[in-house]
Amino acid sequence: MTTKRKPEAIHPEECGAQSASVLRNPQLGHHTPAAIQSARMSHRAIHLITSRPDIFARQGSVRPRCRGAVARKRGPYYDLIWRQNGHRHVVYLGPEGPLVEEVRHILQTLQLPLRRHRAYVQLQRSIRSALQGHKAQLDRQLRKRGLFLNGYQVRGWRGAVPR
Repeated sequence: MTTKRKPEAIHPEECGAQSASVLRNPQLGHHTPAAIQSARMSHRAIHLITSRPDIFARQGSVRPRCRGAVARKRGPYYDLIWRQNGHRHVVYLGPEGPLVEEVRHILQTLQLPLRRHRAYVQLQRSIRSALQGHKAQLDRQLRKRGLFLNGYQVRGWRGAVPR
């Protein structure tokens, strides 16, 4: 009997990171630079992304999720998710905080070249499609006059009837 492997869920306490509530300075109401630096250096998600940029340059995202019943939802809590060797992997990031923002920023930076390439390819496709439509329209107009379009050249001048 085979059992499905559950995604790997790692909590911050297991990998030595501080929770997001510890990173927040209650007196100032925002995250302190020392806390942000501590979160950057010690969390497993940051280490994974920076040690395997080949994987995270093509995939990976920060996913929000809520816990609890419909009436008593808690969260959102965030996970870093990616697929590797046919399995989905999950690293727990915790509630919104500097760690979640840092992971998002690193992923966006790593995935920017691929996103730009995909946008460029999509732009090329739309330009080619538009050009193909314009050429077909030009060919229809030329055929009314006894000419035709062959590639980018107009042919049939000898047999064309002058109008």
